[in-house]
Amino acid sequence: MRYLFILFFLTFSLKAALPPKAQEAREIKRILASKQVKRILGEKPIKAFRDHKKEGTVYEVRSKHCRGFVKIIYGGKGCEGKTEGWVGPICFNLEVMRKLICAQK
Repeated sequence: MRYLFILFFLTFSLKAALPPKAQEAREIKRILASKQVKRILGEKPIKAFRDHKKEGTVYEVRSKHCRGFVKIIYGGKGCEGKTEGWVGPICFNLEVMRKLICAQK
């Protein structure tokens, strides 16, 4: 009986676990597909890097001549249907910070 309990516990614990970088990969994919990011940077290719120096979850996005920042906001609009205890990736929205840093072309 004890082994059955351990097996039951491990099964449900592993079901809720995501691969280590799965959430970050989803965030980067959404940033790169964002029409707002493409409109602001205006150039291709665009690359996104997690900015560990900034507070919160912020990504630096770069094009050939410019760079800016995108903040990840967990929850909010479109995430209302996700109840607490929901298993899977975290629902999030993007907030594009409009301040761009551009080099001279």
